[in-house]
Amino acid sequence: MEITTNHLQRLPVLWLNGREYFVDFNLREFRSPANRFAPAEFFPFESARGQAFWAQYLIATCSRCGAERIEPRQASGLKCQRCGQWVLL
Repeated sequence: MEITTNHLQRLPVLWLNGREYFVDFNLREFRSPANRFAPAEFFPFESARGQAFWAQYLIATCSRCGAERIEPRQASGLKCQRCGQWVLL
């Protein structure tokens, strides 16, 4: 997935073992937000942990408008958030 826009964009959020991680495509890292109970954590997509994380998700691409979305592998179908077209997984 490639980010080609020049404006701020909300990063997708995924969950692993009860903790949220932002998917940062520019840095090619999974990043957890820091809070007072746990420091920020990050690991690269290419690391063993990153590969295990990606194994639980897939990137669905809309055939009509090309929008991409990250979904759990057990998802069976979804509507594109941009144009409303059904995306088959």
